[in-house]
Amino acid sequence: MSFFSSIVRTKTDSTHLALLVGLLGNFQAPGPLEVYFSQYPTFAYNTSEPPTSEFNRMCKSFGWHHPKHVALKKQARKLFRDALTKQFNSKYGTSADDIASWQLLCNRLGIFPIPNTLKECRQVCSYITHGSSPELSCPTDSDEDPCQFSGPCH
Repeated sequence: MSFFSSIVRTKTDSTHLALLVGLLGNFQAPGPLEVYFSQYPTFAYNTSEPPTSEFNRMCKSFGWHHPKHVALKKQARKLFRDALTKQFNSKYGTSADDIASWQLLCNRLGIFPIPNTLKECRQVCSYITHGSSPELSCPTDSDEDPCQFSGPCH
């Protein structure tokens, strides 16, 4: 039996349940980018900076710009891009045909009014990103924090 199950089974009154729900509501598991950067404990990942900037800063701090570290940097970049994709997918979903995901993305990009059709969402997002594939980094779930764009990894 899990820890959570044992608490729920023994403490069934509303006060205890409210406390558990409150605790769970405040809990946030580390996202894929945090997990990625945690593999490098000597690097202080700054979640308020764009992830690509942090990756490049990490590469520089570890001296991976030297030719002898090309393979190491290439592998780190691949894993970074995987984490970045997982982070995006966890926030916006994986279906390119889900209007709700596109509308959420439009909202995070500050596009108002939010388009009502999938085609309009795609068009406006394509216009905003100039048809490229910029990195969209929303470091927190707060709607007050703007998304940040940066170019591809170097």
